Amino acid sequence: MKPPKITDAEWQVMKIIWENKYCTANDIVKEISRITDWKPNTTRTLINRLLKKMC
Repeated sequence: MKPPKITDAEWQVMKIIWENKYCTANDIVKEISRITDWKPNTTRTLINRLLKKMC
């Protein structure tokens, strides 16, 4: 089985998660907003996509 492909935007979210092992969605939104101009819903959508790809 091939590993799921993830987008560059999803990689950015994953980097935040890896750097902050124990973080909530709100923590991820706060961190990602420091380096991007994404709206909170954009980040939450990316988190949900990643969750679906990992299941």
